[in-house]
Amino acid sequence: MASLQGGPTRLRTLITSPSRIGRSRRQELVFFPGPARRNGQVAARTLISKCAISRFPCRAQGTPDGSARFSAARARCPQVTRLIMKTLNDAFEHTLQDIYYAENALTKALPKMAKAAGSAHLQEALKAHLTETKEQIKLLDQVFKAIGKKAEGEKCDAIEGLIKETDGIIEEAEGAALDAMLIGAAQAVEHYEIARYGTLREWARQLGEDEAHDLLTQILDQEKATNAKLTALAVGEVNAAKPSKATAKA
Repeated sequence: MASLQGGPTRLRTLITSPSRIGRSRRQELVFFPGPARRNGQVAARTLISKCAISRFPCRAQGTPDGSARFSAARARCPQVTRLIMKTLNDAFEHTLQDIYYAENALTKALPKMAKAAGSAHLQEALKAHLTETKEQIKLLDQVFKAIGKKAEGEKCDAIEGLIKETDGIIEEAEGAALDAMLIGAAQAVEHYEIARYGTLREWARQLGEDEAHDLLTQILDQEKATNAKLTALAVGEVNAAKPSKATAKA
């Protein structure tokens, strides 16, 4: 590849000036050498123009991982590479945004699950968890404040997949099978959250973020308690439910 005047080709420049693109947003400009130069200027293509992460580029809006735009840029310049997380603090902030998105997504999914459930006790459990989830979002707001960052989410593909699977269960199951599978889906979410909060808590401890550590521990304990309640409901009632006569005849 050709080099620019005065040195090697610069493939990427990160622009983070709040006055130009707003707080907690950034652009990634890809510089194309050789033919892309016009009138002594380097032509730049905006690869990522909107971002919810303050430290590094996130996924392009409309594409889960920004792969479409990234691939297009790489096709023109194979040496273009992504900016990666390099520190534990980077990983902590990214994962915190990930779970923040997940919790907010659940506030929309849980009402649908509760409405679909046949068991009154399961409906109550899901509604109670919805209330708890909203409180956890407030706790996460406090975590962001404790580390001096704006509370915002980064699209979480994992929770999107779990919610999509749950939507499929609601469409394809009924009766005892529906309730049992709804509990299974809810516990899949709980296990994911327990893993995330467990990781975040230990990272917060390692980073010396004591307030964040305590808040994340509080949420983690709540998730574990919810998972235990769902297990008790499954074992004590839902899994043992007998099919209705209509279901049995079918």
